[in-house]
Amino acid sequence: MARFALKLLLLALGIARIQAITNCTLPLSRVGEKAYYVESKEKQNWYDANERCIRAGLQLATVDSEYKFNELADFLSTMGYRSDWIWIGGIGRQGSWLQFGPARPLPYAKWYISQPDNLNSENCMNLYRIAEPWYMNDYSCRTKLSYICEYDSTRIYTN
Repeated sequence: MARFALKLLLLALGIARIQAITNCTLPLSRVGEKAYYVESKEKQNWYDANERCIRAGLQLATVDSEYKFNELADFLSTMGYRSDWIWIGGIGRQGSWLQFGPARPLPYAKWYISQPDNLNSENCMNLYRIAEPWYMNDYSCRTKLSYICEYDSTRIYTN
């Protein structure tokens, strides 16, 4: 009986979460199966950026394949981001990184040369581009940067 009640609770939370997502009032940009929101005016540290995405019914954007990385990089470039540092959903430390959202080992990475280096406790992941192309980088979680939230219409968010 307790297992049934737990499953019912998880289902209810999942439905509430889906409803929160579909009621998102942020201006989302559709890219393939995903929709993104980029915040560059009110920069946040990684934790606050993550919280703001969650409050909007979204999550910090995740990169789980080369295709998704390129799609995201192309989208950011098309939106006019040139020399930018943008928080995404990855957290970890030297040698052990997790994709945040559905927490799991990072399935794909395109790190910049000598990254991640965990310099000064850099435990949060961002995308950055100083020239071409975009790369992943580890950075201090407390630094205020732009951030990108995502909504994946193929995923039911129940975390």
